[in-house]
Amino acid sequence: MFKLSDDSVLIIPEFMCPSGRVTSKKGAQLTATAGRVVDASRLSCGVEVWNTPALKAARAEKDAVKSWLDDETAEWGGKTRLVKNNKLDKIHAKFDEGRGKMAPHVRQVKAEMAAKRDADRFELGDLFDESAYPTDEQLDRKFKIDFTILNIPEVGDARAGWDTATEQRFVENVKRQHDNNVKAVLIEIATKLHKEVAHVFDRMNTCDGTRKGRFTDTLIDKLAAKADMMEAYNITNSQEIKDIVKDIREQLCNHTPKELRDEPELREEKGAKARQLVSRLAKFTDEQVNA
Repeated sequence: MFKLSDDSVLIIPEFMCPSGRVTSKKGAQLTATAGRVVDASRLSCGVEVWNTPALKAARAEKDAVKSWLDDETAEWGGKTRLVKNNKLDKIHAKFDEGRGKMAPHVRQVKAEMAAKRDADRFELGDLFDESAYPTDEQLDRKFKIDFTILNIPEVGDARAGWDTATEQRFVENVKRQHDNNVKAVLIEIATKLHKEVAHVFDRMNTCDGTRKGRFTDTLIDKLAAKADMMEAYNITNSQEIKDIVKDIREQLCNHTPKELRDEPELREEKGAKARQLVSRLAKFTDEQVNA
């Protein structure tokens, strides 16, 4: 019998980057520093990372990987993501790429902090407190693009030595959580595909034979990618999902954007198909929500 754990795993992504915002506590420190005042409020807080262009760039790389992961995977309760085994190499590569792009910005942040520390040492003299400034090692720990891989808990799993009632409650809780997570996955992937089909429908109606309404060359490719994702995450083997994906491929993805731009009658025909698919996806999503 097929088990979800046969071809999928869970990952817990870890994204860290300082916000760069100046807090009220930081404001108190700045005031104390400017007035050469040493008091408890100043000594109890440290210098944080400023919202410099380097920090903004580092945060942008972190956000780009996070957004990509959200788009490529499905939520499995909380911050955990459900991932097909054949997608892991792609995820490893994307995270490696993100870390590589973030690294030079982090080096710049550390250089800026070192420069600030040296400038404050010169300006403050005896008031300067080295311990208020993060070290390079401490700054490194503030930036992270990583993930941990976990196995999917098996429904029906129990623990040796438990009494029957405790074991039954555990099994019921695991099954309930598993069913809720499966439901959430179906809703998420259907919602993503619904958004993409609705986007195609909108562009079919607004295009005038040019690129008006941003009927771009990638429009159909993006729709096909979302259909592929829905097929991959059809973890209940739903026939309705199979039928929807099949119809999207056959009715919307079998013509190039240029053909659709150049042929108004074809665009009208495919627009009507897209509208039908939007309705089917909305109905499927509602059924999952109300199940």
